Amino acid sequence: MPGLSVAEHVLGGSGPTLLMLHANGFHGRVFLPMVPLLAPHFRCVALDLPGHGDAPAPDAPFSLEDLLGA
Repeated sequence: MPGLSVAEHVLGGSGPTLLMLHANGFHGRVFLPMVPLLAPHFRCVALDLPGHGDAPAPDAPFSLEDLLGA
């Protein structure tokens, strides 16, 4: 879906990347309290899904398939 985007936050750490996805109504920074425990083992990356946090809201409803293409 054109115009559908996410915002990426590299929260810190090193090692394999751990991609953190929030629930509906939240944003990627909700994981910040966990980073000190995870950072010694993982590179912590969180996303703001469309319409949450720093990701712009889409102009129309979108499907899971649309989100996977963002």
